[in-house]
Amino acid sequence: MDGALVKRHIGGWPHSLAQSNIIYVLSRKYRGIYAVPSLRCRTRGTRYRIPDEVLEKLQEYAAKGTPHIWIVDPRLRQMFSFQQNCPAEVEGILLTADPYLELTRDDVLAA
Repeated sequence: MDGALVKRHIGGWPHSLAQSNIIYVLSRKYRGIYAVPSLRCRTRGTRYRIPDEVLEKLQEYAAKGTPHIWIVDPRLRQMFSFQQNCPAEVEGILLTADPYLELTRDDVLAA
């Protein structure tokens, strides 16, 4: 609901580990890229979001103009790229062209 604070589950060890791996690898490989976890972002006039894996929220980020949206489910060991309003599973490498970024499954899901 717009204008209301909603309590949410932050995530456990697998979620935090995958998030940490993404930040570490992107920071190491791409010096000019800043990967920040749980950054609160206004997606509409009265709506603020903290990124997580809910389709409705992904659609909001896409509508806001976010060019690259990746979804990682460490529990199921799956990775997705959200494009054209649809998540597509990525088997090996999360990749973007502009800016050029790549993360392998091992980069993201290393234990």
